[in-house]
Amino acid sequence: MIEHIPELINAGVDSLKIEGRAKTYYYTAVTTNAYRHAVDEYCANPSEDYTLSPWIREELEKISHRAYSTGFFFGNEPGQETKNGGYIRHYNAVAVCEESSADNVCVITQRNKFLVGDTLDILPPDGYSYNVKCLSLRNEDGEEVPSAPHPMQRLYMTTDRPVVKGSVIRKKNLS
Repeated sequence: MIEHIPELINAGVDSLKIEGRAKTYYYTAVTTNAYRHAVDEYCANPSEDYTLSPWIREELEKISHRAYSTGFFFGNEPGQETKNGGYIRHYNAVAVCEESSADNVCVITQRNKFLVGDTLDILPPDGYSYNVKCLSLRNEDGEEVPSAPHPMQRLYMTTDRPVVKGSVIRKKNLS
Protein backbone atom coordinates (compact mmCIF):
# COMPACT_ATOMS: atom_id res chain seq x y z
CA MET A 1 0.00 0.00 0.00
CA ILE A 2 3.01 2.32 0.14
CA GLU A 3 2.31 3.46 -3.41
CA HIS A 4 -1.22 4.44 -2.33
CA ILE A 5 -0.45 6.86 0.51
CA PRO A 6 -2.64 9.62 -1.06
CA GLU A 7 -5.64 7.29 -1.22
CA LEU A 8 -5.14 6.23 2.39
CA ILE A 9 -4.82 9.79 3.67
CA ASN A 10 -7.73 11.02 1.55
CA ALA A 11 -9.86 8.15 2.89
CA GLY A 12 -9.33 9.57 6.38
CA VAL A 13 -6.64 7.18 7.62
CA ASP A 14 -4.58 8.97 10.24
CA SER A 15 -2.69 6.01 11.67
CA LEU A 16 -0.99 3.00 10.11
CA LYS A 17 -0.08 -0.26 11.78
CA ILE A 18 3.05 -1.97 10.58
CA GLU A 19 2.72 -5.70 11.15
CA GLY A 20 5.74 -6.58 13.24
CA ARG A 21 4.65 -9.61 15.23
CA ALA A 22 6.94 -12.54 14.43
CA LYS A 23 9.10 -10.20 12.33
CA THR A 24 12.68 -9.13 12.97
CA TYR A 25 13.62 -5.71 14.31
CA TYR A 26 15.23 -5.16 10.90
CA TYR A 27 11.99 -5.82 9.00
CA THR A 28 10.02 -3.56 11.32
CA ALA A 29 12.62 -0.76 11.18
CA VAL A 30 12.89 -0.77 7.38
CA THR A 31 9.13 -0.89 6.87
CA THR A 32 8.40 1.81 9.43
CA ASN A 33 11.15 4.03 7.98
CA ALA A 34 9.80 3.64 4.44
CA TYR A 35 6.20 4.42 5.41
CA ARG A 36 7.26 7.37 7.59
CA HIS A 37 9.15 8.91 4.66
CA ALA A 38 6.29 8.18 2.24
CA VAL A 39 3.69 9.86 4.47
CA ASP A 40 5.97 12.84 5.20
CA GLU A 41 6.81 13.21 1.50
CA TYR A 42 3.15 13.26 0.46
CA CYS A 43 2.06 15.57 3.29
CA ALA A 44 4.83 18.04 2.42
CA ASN A 45 3.48 18.34 -1.14
CA PRO A 46 0.02 16.80 -1.52
CA SER A 47 -0.87 16.83 -5.18
CA GLU A 48 -3.00 14.80 -7.54
CA ASP A 49 0.05 13.75 -9.54
CA TYR A 50 2.04 12.57 -6.50
CA THR A 51 4.49 9.77 -7.24
CA LEU A 52 6.36 7.89 -4.55
CA SER A 53 10.12 8.50 -4.62
CA PRO A 54 11.75 5.38 -6.05
CA TRP A 55 14.24 5.04 -3.17
CA ILE A 56 11.36 4.52 -0.73
CA ARG A 57 9.93 1.61 -2.72
CA GLU A 58 13.45 0.21 -3.12
CA GLU A 59 13.82 0.09 0.67
CA LEU A 60 10.93 -2.37 0.87
CA GLU A 61 12.68 -4.57 -1.69
CA LYS A 62 15.68 -4.80 0.66
CA ILE A 63 13.80 -6.82 3.28
CA SER A 64 12.70 -10.44 3.10
CA HIS A 65 9.05 -10.36 2.04
CA ARG A 66 6.32 -12.18 0.22
CA ALA A 67 4.95 -10.69 -3.00
CA TYR A 68 3.41 -7.29 -2.29
CA SER A 69 -0.23 -6.55 -3.03
CA THR A 70 -2.95 -4.10 -2.07
CA GLY A 71 -4.78 -6.79 -0.15
CA PHE A 72 -8.47 -6.13 -0.51
CA PHE A 73 -8.28 -2.34 -0.08
CA PHE A 74 -9.66 -1.53 -3.53
CA GLY A 75 -12.25 -4.31 -3.48
CA ASN A 76 -11.11 -6.11 -6.61
CA GLU A 77 -9.49 -9.48 -7.08
CA PRO A 78 -6.92 -10.79 -6.81
CA GLY A 79 -6.33 -8.91 -3.61
CA GLN A 80 -3.36 -10.93 -2.55
CA GLU A 81 -0.71 -13.11 -4.15
CA THR A 82 -1.60 -16.78 -3.77
CA LYS A 83 0.47 -18.45 -6.50
CA ASN A 84 3.81 -18.10 -4.76
CA GLY A 85 3.89 -18.17 -0.97
CA GLY A 86 7.69 -18.04 -0.86
CA TYR A 87 9.79 -15.18 0.36
CA ILE A 88 11.73 -12.77 -1.84
CA ARG A 89 15.12 -11.76 -0.47
CA HIS A 90 17.35 -9.37 -2.41
CA TYR A 91 19.50 -8.25 0.55
CA ASN A 92 20.78 -9.73 3.81
CA ALA A 93 21.45 -7.80 6.98
CA VAL A 94 25.12 -8.58 7.60
CA ALA A 95 25.99 -6.46 10.65
CA VAL A 96 24.98 -3.70 13.05
CA CYS A 97 27.22 -0.73 13.80
CA GLU A 98 27.75 -0.57 17.59
CA GLU A 99 30.27 2.32 17.64
CA SER A 100 31.72 4.66 15.06
CA SER A 101 34.65 7.06 14.88
CA ALA A 102 35.71 10.02 12.77
CA ASP A 103 38.35 7.97 10.92
CA ASN A 104 35.73 5.70 9.26
CA VAL A 105 36.43 2.80 11.62
CA CYS A 106 33.41 1.27 13.28
CA VAL A 107 32.80 -1.55 15.71
CA ILE A 108 30.27 -3.95 14.27
CA THR A 109 28.47 -7.06 15.39
CA GLN A 110 28.30 -9.49 12.49
CA ARG A 111 25.00 -11.16 11.51
CA ASN A 112 25.73 -12.78 8.12
CA LYS A 113 28.93 -13.36 6.18
CA PHE A 114 30.56 -10.65 4.10
CA LEU A 115 34.06 -9.98 2.78
CA VAL A 116 36.64 -7.23 2.69
CA GLY A 117 36.07 -5.42 -0.61
CA ASP A 118 32.29 -5.88 -0.55
CA THR A 119 30.03 -2.94 -1.26
CA LEU A 120 27.62 -2.64 1.65
CA ASP A 121 24.32 -0.81 1.95
CA ILE A 122 24.01 1.28 5.13
CA LEU A 123 20.62 2.00 6.69
CA PRO A 124 21.23 4.68 9.36
CA PRO A 125 18.82 5.14 12.29
CA ASP A 126 17.59 8.32 10.62
CA GLY A 127 17.92 9.37 7.01
CA TYR A 128 18.55 7.67 3.72
CA SER A 129 20.47 4.51 2.90
CA TYR A 130 23.83 4.79 1.17
CA ASN A 131 26.69 2.53 0.07
CA VAL A 132 30.15 2.07 1.54
CA LYS A 133 33.02 -0.18 0.64
CA CYS A 134 34.49 -2.45 3.33
CA LEU A 135 38.20 -1.63 3.14
CA SER A 136 39.40 -3.82 6.01
CA LEU A 137 38.28 -5.96 8.94
CA ARG A 138 40.11 -6.63 12.19
CA ASN A 139 39.08 -9.04 14.92
CA GLU A 140 39.09 -8.10 18.62
CA ASP A 141 42.78 -9.09 18.84
CA GLY A 142 43.59 -6.51 16.16
CA GLU A 143 44.39 -9.12 13.51
CA GLU A 144 43.38 -8.45 9.90
CA VAL A 145 40.74 -10.91 8.69
CA PRO A 146 39.45 -11.37 5.11
CA SER A 147 35.81 -11.87 6.02
CA ALA A 148 33.18 -11.83 8.74
CA PRO A 149 32.00 -15.47 8.87
CA HIS A 150 31.03 -15.88 12.55
CA PRO A 151 27.59 -14.73 13.72
CA MET A 152 27.67 -12.19 16.54
CA GLN A 153 31.45 -11.69 16.19
CA ARG A 154 32.60 -8.16 17.08
CA LEU A 155 34.87 -6.68 14.43
CA TYR A 156 36.51 -3.38 13.56
CA MET A 157 35.55 -2.38 10.03
CA THR A 158 37.20 0.41 8.05
CA THR A 159 35.09 1.90 5.26
CA ASP A 160 35.43 4.63 2.66
CA ARG A 161 32.63 6.68 4.31
CA PRO A 162 31.46 7.06 7.90
CA VAL A 163 28.92 4.61 9.28
CA VAL A 164 26.62 6.01 11.98
CA LYS A 165 26.20 4.16 15.26
CA GLY A 166 23.00 2.10 15.20
CA SER A 167 23.08 1.60 11.42
CA VAL A 168 22.03 -1.72 9.94
CA ILE A 169 24.59 -2.91 7.39
CA ARG A 170 23.23 -4.88 4.43
CA LYS A 171 24.67 -6.71 1.45
CA LYS A 172 22.93 -7.29 -1.86
CA ASN A 173 22.52 -10.96 -2.78
CA LEU A 174 24.36 -11.88 -5.94
CA SER A 175 21.90 -14.57 -6.97
